[in-house]
Amino acid sequence: MFGMPARTCRSGIAAVWAVVAMAAATPGAWARGAAESWWPEVRAEHRPWTRWWWPGSAVTREGIARQLRKLREAGFGGVEVTAIYGVKGQERRFIPYLSAQWIDVLLFAAREAERLGMGLDMPPGSGWRTGGPFVTAKHASARLKLTVMPVRPGAVQLDDLLGRDIQAIVAFAGEGPPVDLTDRIRPDGSFRWEAPGEGWTLYIAELERTGEKVKRAGPGGEGLAIDVYSREAAAYFFREYERRLAGLPRGTVRAWFHDSFEYTGNWTPRFFEEFRRRRGYDLKAHLPALAGRSGGGDPARVRADVRATLAELHLEHFVEPLTEWAHRRGGLSRNQAHGSPGNWLDLYAAADIPETESFGRLAQDSPYPLIGKFASSAGHLAGRRLISSESFTWLDEHFQVTLAEMKRLADQFFLAGVNHMIYHGTAYSPPGARWPGWLFYASTQVNPRNPIWRDLPVLNAYITRCQSMLQAGEPDAGVLLYWPFHDLLDGQGEIGEHYAINRIDWFTKQPIGAAAERLWRGGWALDYVSDRLLECVELRDGVLRAGTSRY
Repeated sequence: MFGMPARTCRSGIAAVWAVVAMAAATPGAWARGAAESWWPEVRAEHRPWTRWWWPGSAVTREGIARQLRKLREAGFGGVEVTAIYGVKGQERRFIPYLSAQWIDVLLFAAREAERLGMGLDMPPGSGWRTGGPFVTAKHASARLKLTVMPVRPGAVQLDDLLGRDIQAIVAFAGEGPPVDLTDRIRPDGSFRWEAPGEGWTLYIAELERTGEKVKRAGPGGEGLAIDVYSREAAAYFFREYERRLAGLPRGTVRAWFHDSFEYTGNWTPRFFEEFRRRRGYDLKAHLPALAGRSGGGDPARVRADVRATLAELHLEHFVEPLTEWAHRRGGLSRNQAHGSPGNWLDLYAAADIPETESFGRLAQDSPYPLIGKFASSAGHLAGRRLISSESFTWLDEHFQVTLAEMKRLADQFFLAGVNHMIYHGTAYSPPGARWPGWLFYASTQVNPRNPIWRDLPVLNAYITRCQSMLQAGEPDAGVLLYWPFHDLLDGQGEIGEHYAINRIDWFTKQPIGAAAERLWRGGWALDYVSDRLLECVELRDGVLRAGTSRY
């Protein structure tokens, strides 16, 4: 079983467990003593938060105030408002997402939360996958369709290209130079070419829109998901979204949240241009290699370069603009990098609050802390104060999750470097709704209808005490472990291969996984570092330094 390493946090985390146990046993005495000691004053961010789903956004001011009050009484410090699909039969209550009425109830929720000493986050969009009704096909998620067409000598004619986004048509024959025929596409969508002999093959690179939409969208938030590799698409989305937020004062939302990467696109309109600028050669001349065929270069090298380009585009064209936009709104950014085809460390570091998550039950010997450390490592190297976690997602079936299971997983989060837990989650439910009330389809059910609610304040107090200490401290890992991300890019699979948090062969079956586990079992705390983040590390007085971290 993965235990706590010998070296953790300079703030004295090694002593936290005994202190917390004493505090839990005598909360009143501890509270009195804490006021006279060095223990940090408890703030909203020290307490656990919860994702707060609004089914159909069918909320009322009275219902909002009531539920926020109950959450605060249970020891929560904040909520993340997420508008989702509504309850069948309640359509008349639905409030369209981003309508004037919706902005009004959101503003009420934010002010009521502030009155209670709580905070409020939300994603820029309903459900998850960034998108909405104003996203047009021009800015929507896209993929590459690569058609391989052997041709005979003589006339080659295509008449079905009208209305299709053909990015390149290139002819190849043996080891000879490729012939770019893209400019032979006529305005009417036809194509003509004379193949000069045997052995020629056309490679047609076409951009297709995936058609994928916002998942679990709330009424008024439905629509296409955006192209998360396009700077133009991101700029368009944030501009249009901002316009619809006109009634929401700047700074109302503490942090703008992007959920785990669940897009299927792997292309963008300017990919060929970006590839040439970043990799130094023309991908169009290597389409056979991209298709995994001989000719046109080394397939592994070409596909790895395509993956590296996708990783950079997602970082620079979506995640960094998200953070910039959040700052213009007077808030922070929170991002879950996992699931993406990019370098997790770089993506987490680009957010103000890097966020990991757990999914499902964890085995006793689960290596989860070593996975959660991708978020905390990035945060430590980038100097981020908060490392958050989407906590308890599908930990068990509905109303079957125990506080003991939650506590065990909370400890795993702390070992991973998390200091800001956000529960998954709590569904808004109106007074009088028949038991079990309005629910989200995924557990854990953190609401007053769950039998654990009576004793949940005890767990929340434990987490609050741990997090208040962890947030007051500085990271103190003994080892900085390099993550060779390009080893993954050189592997097999799709060009937009995703690295999931609940399927971790990409880590456990790589040398870094074995090295991390050996260090961890040997009692060493560690952080991971990427090529990009390594540029921020300095060697001074025999110690590696980045932000407030030392190795």
